Amino acid sequence: IIPEYLKPYAVAPVRWHPDDRITPPLLLRGTLRPYQQSGLEWLASLHARNLNGILADEMGLGKTIETIALLAHLACDRGIWGPHLIVVPTSVLLNWEMEFKKFLPGFKVLAYHGNVTRRKELRRGWNDKFAFNVCVTSYALASRDAGILKRRAWYYMVLDEAHMIKNFKSQRWNTLLMIRSFRRLLLTGTPLQNNLTELWALLQFIKSGTDFASLKEFGDWFSHPLEKAIEAGAVEGGDVHDEETRRRILKLHTVLRPHLLRRLKRDVEKELPSKIEHLVLCPLSKRQRFLYDEFMARAQTQEALRSGVYQKIANILMQLRKVCNHPDLFEVRPIRTSFMMERSAVADFEIKELLDAPPKDLRTIAGFRRYREFQQCVADVAHGFHVGYINRLRCTSTPAFGEDTLRLARSASSPLQPFSTLDLHRNFLDTPTIASSCVKSYVQREASVSDVVDRFAFVTPAVVARDIPRIVLGERGIEAASRQPLDFTACLHRASVKLQIAFPDPFLLQFDCGKLQRLAELLRERKDGGHRILIFTQMTRILDILEIFLNFHGYLYLRLDGATKIEDRQYITERFNVDERVFCFIASSRSGGVGINLTGADSVIFYDSDFNPQMDRQCEDRAHRIGQIRDVHIYRFVSQYTVEEAMLRKANQKRSLDDVVIQKGQFDWRRLFGDDDGAKENAALTQALGAFDDTEDALAAAEAAKEDRYLARADEKDFEDVQEAHNGVADGPADVADVEAEDAQEGGTIEDYMILYVQHDSDFFRDWKT
Repeated sequence: IIPEYLKPYAVAPVRWHPDDRITPPLLLRGTLRPYQQSGLEWLASLHARNLNGILADEMGLGKTIETIALLAHLACDRGIWGPHLIVVPTSVLLNWEMEFKKFLPGFKVLAYHGNVTRRKELRRGWNDKFAFNVCVTSYALASRDAGILKRRAWYYMVLDEAHMIKNFKSQRWNTLLMIRSFRRLLLTGTPLQNNLTELWALLQFIKSGTDFASLKEFGDWFSHPLEKAIEAGAVEGGDVHDEETRRRILKLHTVLRPHLLRRLKRDVEKELPSKIEHLVLCPLSKRQRFLYDEFMARAQTQEALRSGVYQKIANILMQLRKVCNHPDLFEVRPIRTSFMMERSAVADFEIKELLDAPPKDLRTIAGFRRYREFQQCVADVAHGFHVGYINRLRCTSTPAFGEDTLRLARSASSPLQPFSTLDLHRNFLDTPTIASSCVKSYVQREASVSDVVDRFAFVTPAVVARDIPRIVLGERGIEAASRQPLDFTACLHRASVKLQIAFPDPFLLQFDCGKLQRLAELLRERKDGGHRILIFTQMTRILDILEIFLNFHGYLYLRLDGATKIEDRQYITERFNVDERVFCFIASSRSGGVGINLTGADSVIFYDSDFNPQMDRQCEDRAHRIGQIRDVHIYRFVSQYTVEEAMLRKANQKRSLDDVVIQKGQFDWRRLFGDDDGAKENAALTQALGAFDDTEDALAAAEAAKEDRYLARADEKDFEDVQEAHNGVADGPADVADVEAEDAQEGGTIEDYMILYVQHDSDFFRDWKT
């Protein structure tokens, strides 16, 4: 009979045994691949032995479908229909809901997201036992509504992309730990990212409440020795050269093996295309090198480096990464304009008013002559202004005839002859139209000199004085200029603006950055080959620059970042996979690097690398996963002779730690539970020895088996007791108060009838399926 602790969750008392062979559940649509069937058996074995686990298959092998198969197995074979809580990144929340509808349509799935009002509507009536089977929500909402989620008792709590709780000091880790659940399952393609402390955080999450090792003990036994060995070169490419390090790694594998399943694509998915990695070294441009060296030479930078303060060094590193990614992130090219001086008071006076008039001396002949000369000069100036005024009037009212027009008029002149009205109309119709083209309009004149304006009207003066036009043209000249027709001023507007404001050349966006120059060449090459591209970056501002760059070259692209709405993310990914006209998909590593399927692309470009190499692996496997039919090329851009080369070396050290701890662990669940071929062979050998008449051989075989079991227990006792079961429920009393007043219970529905029918006749359905 079903155990007592399962009765609150089970619909019917189904008889079951932990060693029963697992078959694909009846409700599951689709066919599991062989390794996915093995994963289902491992998950069912964990459940049968009351253990929590970490499903750490490499990205793209189908952890989602294996989890759905487990929940279907619990419903069909164990009578446990939930409720289950699945916490996922925001990017894949709707994707999980679609996967349930596709592979397990018999389950009621509640996608818990939206604003406060919508979430309140979703919670209406959800305390009913049959309200839903699975609740899918995001990490952000799980932390925000943790007080509400803790009021429900969940059966399975599944965390997708569980590396998001790798920091045990974070509020997210502690909040999710307090949610009540009978079992816990962590899904992650990268169980070890930066250091072993993050792996301890995952193990502590699934084993809270047991006498699991403290962080200090774990660090003394494993973390510190292994990290020092890697830095010292004792581990290279996954090979361990030191005996003490090898012994510690084997013991760590023993600790992890009961709770972790890890399969790689190269081991289980033989038909998956290859993944080829390329390192692209990008030299800095002249401007980048100047900014990089100038920043490093600053006294403030040198002082911060000598201080050794983490925040200061991290800030320096961020500034250097900005220079490497694009100099505009560090120092934007300015839009230059002229400094406009204020109008001076002196400009309101005429020059003659500021000069002292000669003394009026009429008593002497010399004085009278000087006074007459002064009056004559004033009269000449006034006459000149008047002539200029008359000339401006004549020019504005008389069209400007070109030399070609005058020559044509002279050549066509002839003596006047009398003619009739009919001749007048006939001559008018026969007159050639070439004369009209000789008088050019303002627009035509502007078009004829546009090349000259573009080439030479580029020097923006540093300072512009407002008094100059008034002094040169005078009041009448300015008034006449203001009366010019609109098309005339429009023609001058372009040249005037070019002399007033100077924008950076659009080509400089690419040529100021070594990475963009190399990216332009690579995109042209991949476009000609019929490939499609994913570009990942750490900085959202780089996405803005990439948008300008792609628009400049005319590439069709889609963008996904943290600001993209949940409803739009699924549409964007589906469109990229379906619409082959979209050449490029640009995304931030944190938003577009987890959980989504982008098999429409076969080339992945890392514009900049993450400190955490596993984040880059997550991004790579957006394209290199089940459904990909072409080889995937990975291009990693690294600025040459910069801090990015040091970051790459550090990332390689972290990859080495992951190789020796996780990849070399060979975490096969059959080895743990005695179901592998080797165990069968050993059992057969023992049975054969026991059949012999030589009892000494049989006793020796039994003694050897006892010794093996003793050594295995000794290794486990150093760290933990794997026989103790953990129910995964956080300590503390549960708050049974309702979130809100529940609606009146509705009875008599078809669903209630079906569930009650299965509840009373579950044995019949199980035997019928068998």
